[in-house]
Amino acid sequence: MANLYKFMGADIADRIMLDEKHIGIKFSYLEDYNDPYEFFLTIDFNRGSDELAFYNEMISMVIKQPATCFTKSPVIPPMWAHYAGNSSGFVIEINEEKLKKHIEETGFGENTGIEDVDYKDSPDEGIEPTLARAFHICKPRYIYFLQAYIRHAAYLTKQCYWEYEQERRVIIDEQALIKPEDWLMLLPVPISCITAIIVGHKAKADLKEKIKALSKKQSVVILKWL
Repeated sequence: MANLYKFMGADIADRIMLDEKHIGIKFSYLEDYNDPYEFFLTIDFNRGSDELAFYNEMISMVIKQPATCFTKSPVIPPMWAHYAGNSSGFVIEINEEKLKKHIEETGFGENTGIEDVDYKDSPDEGIEPTLARAFHICKPRYIYFLQAYIRHAAYLTKQCYWEYEQERRVIIDEQALIKPEDWLMLLPVPISCITAIIVGHKAKADLKEKIKALSKKQSVVILKWL
C-alpha cells in the first residue's frame, strides 16, 4: 500500500484544515514552481520562427491544469530544509489509493493523474520529428502525439539534480479545486486519507499543539515525531 508525502511549512497549519472532515492540499500552475524552466527541456530551439510559435501555442494548450507535488519518502533531508522550514514544519502522509478513489468520486478522476517524475538532462528523442510532422502535416494524430510529449515534459520531467526529491505529481482539473483566496487553490481531501503526520524536530510548541488537534480529528491518524 503506497503512501504519498507532502512537506509543509509551519505557516500553512492553520489553512489546511477546511472543516471537521477535510484538509486542503495546495495546487499551483507550473509557472509558479521552483524550476520555471523545467518544461522547456524539450527541443532544439534553432528553428524557424513560425515553427517555434506553433510549438509555444501547443505548450499553452497543454499546461493549463494545476498540479501538486508529493514525494515517496519522508526521510529526505533537503526536502525538510527546502519545503518544511528547515525541519520546523511537518509532513502529511497520505494513502495514495484512498486519495485516488476520492478524486474519482468527485467526478474528476478521468482528467487526473498521479505519476512519477522522470529525471533526465536531455529531451525525449521522439519529440523533434513529431514536432516537424505536426507543424508541416497538421494531422490531428501528430498534434495529439506532440501534445503528449509536451505534457510529459512539462509536468513529469525534471533535470537530474532534482532526483533526490523522489517526486510524484498529481495533475487535476481546476474545477476540482476551491479558492479561499485568489492566489490559493486547494483540493479538499478527507482526513480519512491521512495515515500519519510527521513533525520536524525543530517545530515550535504551538505547531505541535495544532498537529495534535488535527490528529484527533480522525482515529486512523498516527502522530509521529521526527
